[in-house]
Amino acid sequence: MKQSAAANLALVLAALASMALFFGFTFLAGDPRPGSLIEEIASKRNLALAIECGGYVLLLCSIWLSGYSFIVARGRSSLAMLACIAVLGIQIYFN
Repeated sequence: MKQSAAANLALVLAALASMALFFGFTFLAGDPRPGSLIEEIASKRNLALAIECGGYVLLLCSIWLSGYSFIVARGRSSLAMLACIAVLGIQIYFN
């Protein structure tokens, strides 16, 4: 893979990671309806955790790709790295 393409992919993965982490967090933040079955609550929690873990994997891939492409595309890889740091900071702040 070319390093300039890796920088573009890092930006896309950072955006996808932020969306996945946001959706995973919002699924976990809400209270279940009164009268919901335990199995339904557990399945929604498992889905939210799977989405959130996928977001963390995407974030790690984006960080790796931005490091790989730093020599060729400094601006884009720096932007992807800042986006990853911002997403992690927001996630830590709200959890």
